[in-house]
Amino acid sequence: KTIGFNYPKIVFLIVTFLFSFNLICSMTKLLVGKITHYFDKLGVGILELSDVLSNNDLISVEGHGRSFEQNVESLQINKEKIASASKGMSVGLRFNQPVKPNDLVYKVID
Repeated sequence: KTIGFNYPKIVFLIVTFLFSFNLICSMTKLLVGKITHYFDKLGVGILELSDVLSNNDLISVEGHGRSFEQNVESLQINKEKIASASKGMSVGLRFNQPVKPNDLVYKVID
């Protein structure tokens, strides 16, 4: 007895998978820094920057088996709000979820 394949369905599934993968890959992520400390009561992390970061940038935080995305809403240096920060600076950033030291932060670019 031979096993029959439903070729149109298989082709459809493969094309759908490749199309979905292409959509995911169309977003570029640029490493902008690493978390060095997290103040859990404040929900604020210290981010050591390796590239430029500005308010309203979309970021992805990844590490310790988890990831999430959020917009940058409040960048601070010494408790003073700033609009953007450059490479080499350490900034405070409020996070929507807890982060841990050594988590990597990426800027999501369309």
